[in-house]
Amino acid sequence: MENILFKLKILLLQLFHILMLVLMVLVKLLVLVILVLMNYHVSLEILMVQIQNRYKNLQSIQNLDICPDSVLQLDLHLENGLIIENIGQYIDSLPSTIQRSCVLSLLSYFLNNYNDIIDIRITFPETVSNIYNKGIVQTNTYSQSYPYHNVGIDGTGQIIGIGDTGIDELSCFFRNSDGSKVARSTYTNPTFDDTKRKVIQYINYADDTDTLGGHGTHVSGTVAGNLIGSVTTYQDENGHASGAKIAFFDMEYSSHPEYGILYPSPLGDNVFRPAYNAGARLHSNSWGSGLNFYDDDVLSLDSFSYDNVDFLALFAASNDGSEGYYSIGSPAVSKNALTVGATRSSSASTINSVAFFSSIGPTFDNRIKPDIVAPGYYTWSAKASGTTSTQTCEIEQMAGTSMATPATAGVAAQIRSYFAQKKSSRCNYLSAYNFPLPDCSNLTNPKGATVKALVIHSGEPITLYDSESRDTVEPTATLSTVPDMYQGFGRVSLQNILPYPGIQETLNLIVIENSIQPDYLISHTISVPSSTLPLKATLVWMDPENSALSTKMLINDLDLKIVRVSTGTEYFGNNIQGDEYNNVEQVTIKNPVADTYTISLISSSYLSTVSQSFTLIITGAGITMSQVKITNSFTICSSNKYLTYMTLMDHDGDGWNTGNSVKVNSASGSLIYSGTMSGSVGDDSIKQISLCLDEGEYTASLITNGDDADEMGFEVDDKLFLSQFRKSGTFSISNTNACTNPLILTLQGSVWGIPYGWDDDTHYTLKQVDGGNTQYKGTLVTGIFRNHPYCLDDGTWELTLNDVPLSDDFLDDDYLASYFGVEEYAISFQSGSLTGGIDKTLKLSITYLNGAPTNMIISNYTSSGNNDKDDDDDDITPGAAAAIALAVIFIVVMIGCGGFCYFKYKNKQSSTNHEAEITTNPVNKA
Repeated sequence: MENILFKLKILLLQLFHILMLVLMVLVKLLVLVILVLMNYHVSLEILMVQIQNRYKNLQSIQNLDICPDSVLQLDLHLENGLIIENIGQYIDSLPSTIQRSCVLSLLSYFLNNYNDIIDIRITFPETVSNIYNKGIVQTNTYSQSYPYHNVGIDGTGQIIGIGDTGIDELSCFFRNSDGSKVARSTYTNPTFDDTKRKVIQYINYADDTDTLGGHGTHVSGTVAGNLIGSVTTYQDENGHASGAKIAFFDMEYSSHPEYGILYPSPLGDNVFRPAYNAGARLHSNSWGSGLNFYDDDVLSLDSFSYDNVDFLALFAASNDGSEGYYSIGSPAVSKNALTVGATRSSSASTINSVAFFSSIGPTFDNRIKPDIVAPGYYTWSAKASGTTSTQTCEIEQMAGTSMATPATAGVAAQIRSYFAQKKSSRCNYLSAYNFPLPDCSNLTNPKGATVKALVIHSGEPITLYDSESRDTVEPTATLSTVPDMYQGFGRVSLQNILPYPGIQETLNLIVIENSIQPDYLISHTISVPSSTLPLKATLVWMDPENSALSTKMLINDLDLKIVRVSTGTEYFGNNIQGDEYNNVEQVTIKNPVADTYTISLISSSYLSTVSQSFTLIITGAGITMSQVKITNSFTICSSNKYLTYMTLMDHDGDGWNTGNSVKVNSASGSLIYSGTMSGSVGDDSIKQISLCLDEGEYTASLITNGDDADEMGFEVDDKLFLSQFRKSGTFSISNTNACTNPLILTLQGSVWGIPYGWDDDTHYTLKQVDGGNTQYKGTLVTGIFRNHPYCLDDGTWELTLNDVPLSDDFLDDDYLASYFGVEEYAISFQSGSLTGGIDKTLKLSITYLNGAPTNMIISNYTSSGNNDKDDDDDDITPGAAAAIALAVIFIVVMIGCGGFCYFKYKNKQSSTNHEAEITTNPVNKA
């Protein structure tokens, strides 16, 4: 019965949501009609009609006659709706007596013919002068001057991979002189032909063409379009890397664009590999989902980037900036990708503004994204004809991070060609620490981390997030210090990184590609003779692949620091002392006093690999490097002492409040350690320290005199686990293992990567029920999983999962609440598990034989307030319930709202307890 009620609630929620959508459209329509009837001036740039199926019946209304004596031009614009592009000019051309009736006729037409409309909006004119985009990134001003192009730094010799909807090879921006096309091939058997003028590879995973005005042709033109032969009509619309060639991966069926972007997983092996084998060392991707979390394809991206050291993938941040923070999508959340947001580019007064639609960070694990921003609002570029045999030469305008990303990919190709063509000047490159410093002539194939570091280092801080008075979550904001979650490290500007005679003659560039071992410090002594330019250092490394279940994606932690030698003044990477989130760190001293500085790179005591390769970029006016010092900073314990790791944890990552701390005492009462977690920006949810301890007994205690003490956690190796449910305990330090086969409880939180652990009241109890009264309590303070091993005495133990919310109320203010309303709670152990989230769990009896679990016996079901066995066939198992809940939410969001709207599902019910019995046989103790 309760299952039927549950399903009924879901159905009612869906109906209510649909009703709200209809009401929203009617209200917006009413506003539009009132404006028109009041003789409001209706000069519009575009009318956007947003429907569930974004591309539905587009071709059938391409030449629609609505108003008198004119054909309206329809197009896909901004990637999120149906656009009437020329409505502004057209309506203004009509007699004023029929302007109102024309607008009303348009609205009436769409409402009568599209029953799945979810939004109608008008956009007022903005002057479009995007032919300045190349000038902005090459001169850092609103200019049509292209100085780096003029000296041949145009991507010549580079190949850029692009994955998108298709490419019109017969456009004048890509066409071969003989009108031929490159041979089509598959990702399983890719081919390429580098004799072609522009497109040397075409993987026809979807098909082998692009739709009329297609997205793929436009972004390809922005990356590397170059007019053929004597065509000079659109010289300003040539790509940023007009000398480069393209390896293309077709991801959309032109006949079925409603299917969206399609590609074969894994992303690295099946999408990047064909382009890489064709010579592409950059891959531009203007697509992605709206969900801010890791999946297998993002892991594949990280892995491919780590394994192929000269490769860099670029991804658009997404166009969901109006949704506020955490609006970066996947795969753009990748730590190893270069994630690109968009700036305005319509006038000299707007180039320092982040576009209202540009998605805002951070990532789900609080990393800085986007990495960089570039002009993308608007961009003129190549237009696809929609045919497979017609040679055309047209351009069109689009806006989005989709346009900023190929612009940045083109800049990255220019950077590679700068070194490949030995265009370097006032530049030093070090792959080993040799003096005098060699120049950059040997840097012909820079690492992916190096290109990423250079692009990020080029960032020019911009000053404004401009909501343009639109309906955005975050209002217009003044931006002050980079990095931030709007612009990352600033707007791309080649003059901030590439010295060249007659273009940039005061900048000195030092590029270091090297590696570091755990617990090492590499210190570079830099002389700064002038404050003409900032002293700036950027550190980037490709981090190894992590797990999708990790609450923090960074594995190998490096830190960057600059110290002014004469005063000891310290400057930390990303303005954080000990950034433990990001594999990009930067320090900028805007007006450095002429002096000597040390720029230090520090590795953590734990690296998952023998060493970590990195790139360090340093720039300044006339800077020179005089010394490099490499020192080992291992924690080495003297004889008869044991290295012990202790972990301080905070539930939501904002540190411990005043009055809250932890202390560790020896058996004699001597204070061994006392500490707390800072609440400063950038503190992680986890802080690890290491101590050298004598063999013996110790006591650890949480001091909880401040607020929010229930958010504290403390662990000692695998020996002791403290929280609000167990505030003190003892542990032993010995040269032998405590036991050979402990019971390992794996506490599990949300698989969706929410880094906040369990709800404040949720905890487990492990209690001896025969022959003793030993009891342990614990919780998942932070993260999404943690192991708690226990050495248990012989006998039977009862494991209880207490106070599990059936709906996770603490998600109310979390960014994922709009997608998923229920968080999983579970404890896994060697042969079984307890699962929260609904009111039924299995009661398990675990049998140990010779110190190891041998089987799992399901004894009975338990539920809150009722221990009777329930054999109803329609019972929903915990896993099925979670799957159904997520499926319903996802389907309603993606179908009921066309992917454009979100809602919250909350099932307000009481908490429940879940129990299991564990019977242990003898466990060997030391």
